[in-house]
Amino acid sequence: MKSIATIRYSTFITAAMVAASTCHASVPVTSIASTSLSLTASSRVSARKLPKWVGTAIKDALGALEGAGAGASLGPGGIIGGAVIGGIAGSMALEVKQLSGENPGVIPDRNNPFDASVGAMHNAIMLDCINRWPCVLPTINWRTCMGPWVLADATKHGVNVSKFKVDFVANIASSIASIDKDPIGNFQSRVQAILPKSSLPGFGVLVRSISNASTSGDVDKAIAVEVRRALSDRGFTETNRNSYLCCLAVFHYSNNLWSKNSQK
Repeated sequence: MKSIATIRYSTFITAAMVAASTCHASVPVTSIASTSLSLTASSRVSARKLPKWVGTAIKDALGALEGAGAGASLGPGGIIGGAVIGGIAGSMALEVKQLSGENPGVIPDRNNPFDASVGAMHNAIMLDCINRWPCVLPTINWRTCMGPWVLADATKHGVNVSKFKVDFVANIASSIASIDKDPIGNFQSRVQAILPKSSLPGFGVLVRSISNASTSGDVDKAIAVEVRRALSDRGFTETNRNSYLCCLAVFHYSNNLWSKNSQK
């Protein structure tokens, strides 16, 4: 199997480069965490100790969702570029202890149009990060250290980040860093904020499946089911559907990456 870093992304990145070049240097990230969302007690999944890699994959997925949302005004390219950078910022928001930096060789979900682009780029860039930095601390100064490195690695893998400045990375990382105590609850509330009402029952199935998952294969299956459901749900706006599919693409790839490369 070819290295994930050799996967071609030109179709998607051409759009991202055009859109990113119009983005102002200090693009503010509107935190999905600030969205007011009322959840009933019954809609919350009871807390359980998740395997470490699942919590990390959730951070990556929510970072991608927030990045895609911030880039939505730039069109599809902005969504893609923002999702890639946001997904990396999600991982950088927590301590990551390097084990092997092994390429998990993820099989793309052909139903998700963003899986082999956004998801694969996330893993390729993240592998560069964890092989270069043995430990990343959430207290690090993003503006002077990690932010520029993340953008440099994204550039290496074909993303034009000239207008996605370090503030973009830092703001997403700051938002995602807050979910440590309740990753499932935050996943539920932040994703629900962009879903149509018609999607809530199906999304509830995804949340419960993730909460009860014991293997990366369990999570993969749940994500694949949700991708098919999201594609068929006519209640989505195009922007929200694309942002959500980017989120699920990063979740899929991150789930495989961290199940192999982080402490359980």
